[in-house]
Amino acid sequence: MTKIQKTWTTKKAIKIIICISFLLLISCEDETSKASKELKLQNENLTVSDLNESDLIGKSFILYNMFPDYNISMSFYNSNNQVFGWAGVNTYRTSYTKNNGEVKFSGIARTRMSGPRDIMEAENNFVRYLEDAKYMFLQDNDLVIITSDTTVLKFRENIIDTNELNGKKFRLSNMFEGTEITLSIENNSFIGNSGVNIYNIPFELNNNEITIGQHGISTLMAGPENDMKAEDEYLKFLNLAKYISFDNYNLCIKTADNQILLFDLTE
Repeated sequence: MTKIQKTWTTKKAIKIIICISFLLLISCEDETSKASKELKLQNENLTVSDLNESDLIGKSFILYNMFPDYNISMSFYNSNNQVFGWAGVNTYRTSYTKNNGEVKFSGIARTRMSGPRDIMEAENNFVRYLEDAKYMFLQDNDLVIITSDTTVLKFRENIIDTNELNGKKFRLSNMFEGTEITLSIENNSFIGNSGVNIYNIPFELNNNEITIGQHGISTLMAGPENDMKAEDEYLKFLNLAKYISFDNYNLCIKTADNQILLFDLTE
């Protein structure tokens, strides 16, 4: 072997050693990072679990482990993985997809109100966390979101106190367009206008779980055919109510078969 060939072989060997060392370094960094993330989750007493989307439908959650003074919320009010909520100053909406156990939020849209600087900063940070979300799951009554850098967002299920709803009036917004249907809660009863008639349906509530004690009463007036059909369907859904949530803007009632009645706050 000539001197030139020996020199070329030596340089080649050095390059190979450098490449191997670099790959080993990256591997070590990855393992260190993975171990650090696993330790962080252990310190939070978290184990990533699978998400059943149907368990979220009809529920509303309040962020409590960061920005606790701003009532940042996430609400799941339909079956198409849509999310609505309050971000601090603005309302927002987005949707999420799941792939191999990981979650991704996309198309985060906000209203364009401005507010105090500290609240706006909190809102912007919250939106960035959503954009960087990697996992979402339920643990007990908490909704947990973990970002790619293992930042943990914990949301507590918003449990209703019916006393807080006394005097508030709502209008059905997600079905039977053209028929005016309203709802209020008084003395553990749903009352309102079902399109043509006035209704009163008693219920019991325990941790947002609804039990309809008996079929309620209704006046017996007749009206336009479309309104009467809407009224019959609405009362059928309401008598199947199983879960209720409220996010300070919308009241959501979920039936036993995951039908959603969504109401806007009017008073």
